[in-house]
Amino acid sequence: MVEFLERHKFAATFDNCLLTIKLSAGRDNLNAVLTKWFDPINEHDIAVKTVEESAEYTRALSSVYALEARTCRNWETGWLIMNERPEEMEEFLVLRKKMKDFEEIYALIKDAKAKVS
Repeated sequence: MVEFLERHKFAATFDNCLLTIKLSAGRDNLNAVLTKWFDPINEHDIAVKTVEESAEYTRALSSVYALEARTCRNWETGWLIMNERPEEMEEFLVLRKKMKDFEEIYALIKDAKAKVS
């Protein structure tokens, strides 16, 4: 019985409706049928999260690059100075053997003045 009843037509005006609903073509490609509601705020939040994660990753890479670039500059400066002063290079090679565990010893020192000197 229901199949033979005429469908009622409803007219509506929506402002920015495409931001919250998905429409498909109706029968015989006439009119429109609402097929899905969606949440644009959630989709925006997902996009913002992706952008923020990319920015954080870029900052981390930049930090690593800056650290490595500084280390390379320090090594280059040290190399140039040691080539100009061979007597200091010999002293450095002697001290280098004694400084093998420097990071571990430095971590154990509690006095700030002792760390600086």
